[in-house]
Amino acid sequence: VQISFHRMPPFLKQKKLFVKMDKINIFIYCTSKINEVEICQYYNNRIELSKDENDTSISQEEKMILKKISFTATNDIRNLIYNLMFDDSTALYNYIDKKKDDKGHIINSKLSVLILGSGLIGKEFFKAACWCGQIGDYIFNKELNKDEFKMIDLKISVVSNEKEPTASDKFKSEMFGLFNEKYGKKLVNVDFETLDFGTLEYDNKINEIILKDKPKYIVVAFGNDELNYKAATHLGKSFLQNNLSNENVLINYFIEDT
Repeated sequence: VQISFHRMPPFLKQKKLFVKMDKINIFIYCTSKINEVEICQYYNNRIELSKDENDTSISQEEKMILKKISFTATNDIRNLIYNLMFDDSTALYNYIDKKKDDKGHIINSKLSVLILGSGLIGKEFFKAACWCGQIGDYIFNKELNKDEFKMIDLKISVVSNEKEPTASDKFKSEMFGLFNEKYGKKLVNVDFETLDFGTLEYDNKINEIILKDKPKYIVVAFGNDELNYKAATHLGKSFLQNNLSNENVLINYFIEDT
């Protein structure tokens, strides 16, 4: 079991604008924790208004500047998550659990993910894991006596301390396509739990998930640095107590206030 912490860059704590002047052009890159779509709409509306010579809500000086602006909004939490998933040392695909028969044929490939927390990081990681976890593998078909290319089994467990709205309600309302009966449920098997860290119910559920699902890739992002550290170390102890300390498991926890 490997525990790895990731420090959030300080610019993620608030919206900031970075402006670069290059002769007559202005490039604005806006990094934010909030919905970047709203930021894009605001600035794009200003740019559109600047094109109207009869509009008096914007000064002529600002119109001249807005005509030269190229605006790009980025979600740095999303970038952070994808960098984590594709870095060689922490890549999601490194933690696929493959079971083989006595002849060495792969008979099952499974990726089990555990997310503690349903805030901005937990939500972005959930979406990324759903899409990046759609990995194919060659599974041995005993009846046909040959390998077949199939999607691996993807299981995601989400444990949150948010009670209103619950992670289940929030995720399903914002990502309804992933929970669509026709498509989404064929891609991923998801379980939601609402529990408070430090309670007996929490301990029992974590042990149940560890023993039943055997998660290999874990993200701890409750939104509180001290709680994230405690929850990550608690997970390490839980794997040890269940005699699974030698398993190939990665526990990622996030530190924001430094």
